[in-house]
Amino acid sequence: MRQSEINTVKSSCAICGATEATVAGELTFALPASYRLDGNYAVLACNCCGMVISKSSSEQKDYDRFYAGTSYSPAYKTTLPDENEHQYLNETAAIISAHVKKADGIIADIGTGISHLPLYLKQAGMDNVVASDLSMDCINILKSEMKVNTLLGDLATVLEHHGNINFLVMSHIMEHFADLGSIISLIRNKLQPGSRIFVEVPATDEIETVCPEKPLSYLYYTHLNHFDEIHLNSLMTVCGCNRVAGGRRIREEKGIKIPAVWAVFERESKMASEAHASDFRLAVKIAGWFKNSSLDPSSELYELAKSMQSVYVWGMGIHANQMLGMSPLKDCNIKGLLDGNVSAIGSVIGKFTVESSEKLKQLDKDECVVITAPTQKNKMVSFLRESIGFRGRIVTI
Repeated sequence: MRQSEINTVKSSCAICGATEATVAGELTFALPASYRLDGNYAVLACNCCGMVISKSSSEQKDYDRFYAGTSYSPAYKTTLPDENEHQYLNETAAIISAHVKKADGIIADIGTGISHLPLYLKQAGMDNVVASDLSMDCINILKSEMKVNTLLGDLATVLEHHGNINFLVMSHIMEHFADLGSIISLIRNKLQPGSRIFVEVPATDEIETVCPEKPLSYLYYTHLNHFDEIHLNSLMTVCGCNRVAGGRRIREEKGIKIPAVWAVFERESKMASEAHASDFRLAVKIAGWFKNSSLDPSSELYELAKSMQSVYVWGMGIHANQMLGMSPLKDCNIKGLLDGNVSAIGSVIGKFTVESSEKLKQLDKDECVVITAPTQKNKMVSFLRESIGFRGRIVTI
């Protein structure tokens, strides 16, 4: 489905129930075959309320399986929060502590991953914290390294196993659901009136404040719902929740700045009106990114592709998936994909099998290394130049 062929498609909106949406643009990601996810997404804006989603042929069950298989490198598992993340987690714990109503209820953190937030909640005096995740690897880390109570599963599992939930924490999780309708149904039908929910999501409407040159790079393949404050509030109103407090902030994690909108909501005893706001400013903004911005603003990758120089791409993370899928990097004379993470080595992306970064030691000065790990690029450049004496061209993106 190309945008030139069709602008309006059938798509059910979780917020307002409308059945038609306009195509704002298309995203293509070069994903490992083992993910078993469709890497082709249409970015759709609801024609009624303006809610923006990214939609592929993959379903919620496919993403659940993907997240269940999530694992982390040994180095990542043992990384402690830096100063910025420490401040962010302290602030998050303080917000939640200020809005917890009952001391004896359970505080359930949904989709924890290996976040240190449960520890910060406990340090702030909240002892009945349960961390949940679909990944057994994450659960094992939470148990062994952080010593917190855990539950393997999703929101439905948590609500089924714990009837006395006082507070739900859904921090940077709402953007990941392919089936927002099921989340709405769970909160409406299973969460007890009076319970509260802390929700934080990326503020897509503020991406340009941290990445004005290529905002599309923040539309990850795992981010399926794109929020601003208006549409987050509308979603939670449909869930039967009333906003208690909220705000905006910047989350800086491992060098990446993420604009975020957060709010605390309370589940109403009487179902509120499902009236929703219609606002198309975010939809118009995203459509403008597709028309007017580029993943290669300096044209360096375009020139590299024209040169036909041999290229090795180093760092198979989420940024590489997008750059290999829809930037001029895909047109370069790529000879290999490299990574230092054991779990990435051997994965198949397109026609390439990811090789160990040890191969870098074999390259000569006529070859080019494209570094696609923004948070690690300085260390990687230093390794190439100083540790192994690489004298060829280095491109960082």
